[in-house]
Amino acid sequence: MCTRVFDVSQRFILLVSLPPLSLSLRPSCCSRKAATRRRRSTASVLLATDALSLFVRTHYPSPLLFLLLPNFPLPIHSPRKQMRAAVGAVLQPSSSVGALRCQARFITRLYTSYFKGELFPNQLARPLERLPRGVSLAAARKGQQAAAPSSSGSGNPATTASLDVVTWGDVDSTDLVHANEQSRAVAPQAGLAPRRPYVPLGEVAKLELQGDYLTEGGLHQEALEYYGVVAKAYELAYPKDHPQVAGIRLKLAGAFRRTGRLTSSKANCEAVLQMLDSAVQPPLELIVEALFELGLTSEAMSDAAAGTVFEEAVALVDMFHNSGQSHKMLRLLPRLGRRFNLNFEEKFVYFSPFDYDRVFALADQCLERAEVFYQARNDRAGVMRVLQQRKELIDKKFFNMRDFAGRIHTMRGHWKRRAQVLTNAPTPDELLRYSPTIHQVYRDFKYELNAPIGREKEVQPGVNRVVHDMGNPYRRSGVRSQRMFRDAEKNFEKYIRADAFEA
Repeated sequence: MCTRVFDVSQRFILLVSLPPLSLSLRPSCCSRKAATRRRRSTASVLLATDALSLFVRTHYPSPLLFLLLPNFPLPIHSPRKQMRAAVGAVLQPSSSVGALRCQARFITRLYTSYFKGELFPNQLARPLERLPRGVSLAAARKGQQAAAPSSSGSGNPATTASLDVVTWGDVDSTDLVHANEQSRAVAPQAGLAPRRPYVPLGEVAKLELQGDYLTEGGLHQEALEYYGVVAKAYELAYPKDHPQVAGIRLKLAGAFRRTGRLTSSKANCEAVLQMLDSAVQPPLELIVEALFELGLTSEAMSDAAAGTVFEEAVALVDMFHNSGQSHKMLRLLPRLGRRFNLNFEEKFVYFSPFDYDRVFALADQCLERAEVFYQARNDRAGVMRVLQQRKELIDKKFFNMRDFAGRIHTMRGHWKRRAQVLTNAPTPDELLRYSPTIHQVYRDFKYELNAPIGREKEVQPGVNRVVHDMGNPYRRSGVRSQRMFRDAEKNFEKYIRADAFEA
């Protein structure tokens, strides 16, 4: 039998309460009252030992018992055999032992009331990433960005409707203005949308969640039934081409594909792409997911264009996705940890990009499936191309998560430094893109009090501003500097260009 050595160095919480036995176990005088007290003390020792053995056998592992059971001084006439048998029964290793091995530093909070979770920057709700305004999905898939919303061929027909004609015939009338009277006579209430029926969206969300659970469990036919009901409810509740309808149609397409109905799955994917094309600013995540589902369905239908669909989704991600946005407030969080031995996991906190950036995760899955697809077709050039794209995608993402090490060992004080960390600091991608060598900062010197040599005329000081000297930054720094700039007030032409103060 392998004996586990109990680690005494850790501080453990021992919830054992024993009766005070020190007074009752002293030998006293041999009187009748002393004999009665002795019998009571023997019974109390036996009861305490039985209770202790029952509690310890059900709560503590066997190596812990040697620490819990001290050698109590026994009375003179106590039944030692019964005590020895009880202690031996306590010290036997039991199979059903639940260890209370919880360190004291982890017992920090009593859940006697409702505990609202701790606030941390990874709980920030990030804005949904959309295509730029004026760029339709069809134009983006072709690689051509439309210059204006009107130039995109598949715009929203509601926005491209003809405007009402303004007539100036009754301008001199002091009566009430009757705007668009002819159009109102032709089509009454044309501008009002038809009232949609009431849909209990809370219950529908529960149905959708149940479908997600069934999909996770592998029950795809049941999930398909749930998703069908939810899709119909969403079509009733939301307007046309709403992203919520597109999302449930994508789940429906996935359920169709997993149950072997590939034609229905492909029709749903193409319908979702058409809906996203008709929307004004479609979410990038839904676009990538729709192309991913379409590629999976095409791969299952043995279509040769499945790899092209996967690569098209990754090209859209490379064109429109901001790789550093997901870790904007998360990148510098390891600098918050100020301890080296205790709570040092703060210095190694890690947020996986597959958890916080679903667009990146979908693009990675697209490239993985494209690699498998090209490998099955023995297309070595396609495999190498996809692997190169995947390497660049992962490098781009992890470059936006990088940070140099701060202080390693324990730092005391300076707790207000966290205000420098918990900011929306620019991502590495933004630092490179908007560095002053590329994206030059414009300074308007009319708001400043000094300017570079030769541009002094651009400074606009206030009216009657008193200037005592030229404002040399070294004017306080010693006798030699003062001797060097002694004649600066009189002979300042030596220090500026000749055309500085030309009219």
